[in-house]
Amino acid sequence: MKASSPFRFWPGAVAVAILVAVPFVASGYITALTLSLLMYVALAYGWNLISGYTGYVSFGQVAFFGVGGYTCAILAKAGMNWLVGSLIGGVIAGLLAVVLGLVMLRLKGAYFAIGMLGLAQLFAAVAGALKRVTNGSTGIFLPPSLSLVPVYLALLSLALTAVVGTAILHRSTFGLRLMAIREDEEAAESLGIHTTVYKIIAFSISAVVIALAGGVMTWYISFIDPQSAFPAALNLTMVIMAVFGGPGTVWGPLVGASTLGIIAELLWANYPGLYLVIYGVILLLIVLYIPQGVVPSLSKLLRRRGAAETVRKGRRGAVA
Repeated sequence: MKASSPFRFWPGAVAVAILVAVPFVASGYITALTLSLLMYVALAYGWNLISGYTGYVSFGQVAFFGVGGYTCAILAKAGMNWLVGSLIGGVIAGLLAVVLGLVMLRLKGAYFAIGMLGLAQLFAAVAGALKRVTNGSTGIFLPPSLSLVPVYLALLSLALTAVVGTAILHRSTFGLRLMAIREDEEAAESLGIHTTVYKIIAFSISAVVIALAGGVMTWYISFIDPQSAFPAALNLTMVIMAVFGGPGTVWGPLVGASTLGIIAELLWANYPGLYLVIYGVILLLIVLYIPQGVVPSLSKLLRRRGAAETVRKGRRGAVA
């Protein structure tokens, strides 16, 4: 068994190889679609860290998407490399999250969710008011990217890092303590867990991931203004994708982002007039019939089948 264990990594390695090859062999449409899916994967994993694992549901993580986007745009406009600007945006967002976390994470439940929603709106208002820095509602125009490959590979690296990082976190002491906070924060504190510290760290890492995606996408789009930097629809999308796949799981955000992203693209391409209606009905059915998410539901189904098969084998052995 030990000798064959490396084979379990082959499917993942093949998938990564295919994703790396996409911008070199696929059409521009497929490359752009995959790039969008990679962005959604990164955003869903960023949201999942603070909301899925810690239980602090946020409706305003898009605030950090805008921070990363504006930082990249301002620095790129000043002549800095876009990738370096995106990395700096991630660092700034992480530090900002530490400061904000000291205040925002004192709120719980709906108060935290609403507070984060208000924070995102506040950031948008500030970006519109700082006209000398952000050019206000006119926005910042950047030189168009001549090639999708660098942007694509940057987002692929971010998405892969988020997936692998979540897999490591899920089995780590840090991840277990985040889950303990999610289940019962007071009980976690009584066990000696410094809940405030762990929540702030998770909040900060979530902000970094989302800000990096914001920076890269801003360079890709070549434009940013308050509306495109802090879109409420994008925040709702990352929440829905993570919840659909299964919050607080390793593979949930990946399943949710890739599945719903492809469904949304197919609906928009084939039924542009009814796109939102059909998409809304699908989401409603998902909430009604698989409220725990796809991954937890499938895991539960497989466990039931495994248990049933074990019972059948036991009965056969008893008869024999």
